[in-house]
Amino acid sequence: MTRPLDLTATVSKINRATEHLRTLCDEICEYIESSLYEIRTESYRRTREWRRYSLCEIQQLGLRHDFRFRQVDDDTLELRHGVDYQRAFATLKKPMPAHRWAILIGDFVHNLRSSLDNLVWAISDANVGPPPYPVQGTKWRGISCPVVTSPAPKDWSTARTRALWALRPRQQAFINKLQPFYGRKKSRKGPERHWLYVLDELWNADKHRAIHLITAYSGCLWTRITPDELSEAMEAKVIRARPVGPFEHDTEEIARYRISPRQGSLYRGRHVNMQVHFGLSFEVAFGERTPLCGANVMRTLTDLSNCIVTILLDLKPDLAEPLPVWSINGTGASLTYRAGTG
Repeated sequence: MTRPLDLTATVSKINRATEHLRTLCDEICEYIESSLYEIRTESYRRTREWRRYSLCEIQQLGLRHDFRFRQVDDDTLELRHGVDYQRAFATLKKPMPAHRWAILIGDFVHNLRSSLDNLVWAISDANVGPPPYPVQGTKWRGISCPVVTSPAPKDWSTARTRALWALRPRQQAFINKLQPFYGRKKSRKGPERHWLYVLDELWNADKHRAIHLITAYSGCLWTRITPDELSEAMEAKVIRARPVGPFEHDTEEIARYRISPRQGSLYRGRHVNMQVHFGLSFEVAFGERTPLCGANVMRTLTDLSNCIVTILLDLKPDLAEPLPVWSINGTGASLTYRAGTG
């Protein structure tokens, strides 16, 4: 190289993208952790079923004459219990600020994607610079980080000649290994699932339209019965759960479950005051007209950010300014990051 490699602008763009990612993370967490949904339940079937108990156990408790047991054999009794089958419905209570988040995502994607072009420019400048001014009408105008999905040799050769002409052969090979087509024969995934293709497509989409987002239901985390004295005797078992995915309507059935006495419980009282509570998980996902429809937004953006950071650390691990390395927790609403320089 004829001049020192200066990656200050590239690192600044990545750190600016990180600021947008941190803001988006905080706002998504606040949205999801608030009273996001309202739960309504209704009974749709009631039945009775027999439960078996040890005769010795019943006699020790002194309950032989307190219930209408049916004798199965000399050592076993049966008692009939009521079983209540119910449906649970969830209603989203407030709209998602999709337009604002789409703008934040667009700013994040722009800074992250343009950092790659900035990286190639910085290497070119260090190799054969300084560039002329203005660059219009010169081959410097074509310098960028290409995105090639086709494995045809002529496609990569064309992109390399136009965008990477100022790079050394080893540097060109480094960019070559980042391409969506590289190593595709060994992978079952197509190039459209490659991180660089996804980043480039999101960048192009943001130039022309807002990135489409959806709120996706991602599962029921737990159920709980109240009051507590009833939870010791009764249980609610989910027998059908709504598949993970976006709500098609404002109110959706999320689960069907059955309420019955716990195994070994002799509870026979009425449970008119019993309530079943659900812990539901929601996430923000990419909508239609995006390369990863249905994918978790925070997980996807985190992976993209870490890919770019890894490239810079592989290229020049002794950066003066530390880069953020992100890790994801839970369903993608919460993120942690640490500063890393290699």
